[in-house]
Amino acid sequence: IAPPFIAPEKFSLPKPDIRHLPNGSRVIALKAGVQPILALDIVFRAGNIFESFPGQSFFTCKMLTEGTIGLSSQEIAVKLDYYGAFVNLNPGFDYASLTAYMPSRHFGKIMQIINQVIFEPVFPADELSLMKQIQQQQLRVSEQKNNFLASRHFRQKLFAEMPYGHQLSHEAIERTERADLQRFYEAYMYGKFDIFITGQFDDVLLDEFVSGCEHRFSVLHDFPKIPKPKATTFHDTIEKDESLQSAICMGQHSILRTHPDYPALLLLNEIFGGYFGSRLMQNLREDKGFTYGIHSRLMSMKKAGYLFVSAEVKKDTRDLAIEEIRREMELLKTE
Repeated sequence: IAPPFIAPEKFSLPKPDIRHLPNGSRVIALKAGVQPILALDIVFRAGNIFESFPGQSFFTCKMLTEGTIGLSSQEIAVKLDYYGAFVNLNPGFDYASLTAYMPSRHFGKIMQIINQVIFEPVFPADELSLMKQIQQQQLRVSEQKNNFLASRHFRQKLFAEMPYGHQLSHEAIERTERADLQRFYEAYMYGKFDIFITGQFDDVLLDEFVSGCEHRFSVLHDFPKIPKPKATTFHDTIEKDESLQSAICMGQHSILRTHPDYPALLLLNEIFGGYFGSRLMQNLREDKGFTYGIHSRLMSMKKAGYLFVSAEVKKDTRDLAIEEIRREMELLKTE
């Protein structure tokens, strides 16, 4: 017997310490948790909305830990591993970030390495060549997957004239050069980032790190002014005769996170297809047996947003599945 559901009556969110730096950057620190660990995020305004061609932001971000003026990629990896740190590089639509998890007692040592990574990357040509080979192979594998092809094609068509529609292609990977990454880094990343730190950390060491960075900070840039996405309607089919399933990706432009109706739409989407008990799941999985899983999601970027539904269904039920998705949308609108 499941325990009774009880809604929380009240809760309070801890307030972080926010420091504004002269160049426009912020240091946001939150003491939390009881374990002697911490999480650090270095967030750059350097997503693909800023790039000149597909892949420029992606490779610049991913190459940060592949070599600095004083350290090779192997030395960086060995040192981080020695101190028990895990570092992840995350390129995205609007932002690129470096996320690090580490034991609190090694905060100072690890920050010395991260300082070199964010201020002194050299983008070695041999490491870039290797990364390009890896990405080419990963792309070839992904192109065998129906859901990858469907979602890539959907976003390309939805944002045909915006950087949000940029996708890594074999041609884009091949044309990427070290000089392209260096230009992008100097324009959008060098000394231009916010710092978020959470967990158990030494305030003195944090102050030392920030003060050591301040003389290298540059004035933060604004997000580019780009045209709003144009309304578009398309229904495309990519046939793969050997496939036993069909991947469906459908959706439309939507409102931004700053819109007053966004919280209500977020709740509505949860009911529609946002969790395991949603209407789409009850209909297409539990009732019809068309799919193992179907989900709808809201994506909100800085300059655009969209809502999309994705599922992989049995090939012979593809058109029926699309009909049922539209029927559930109509039910929400009318009844």
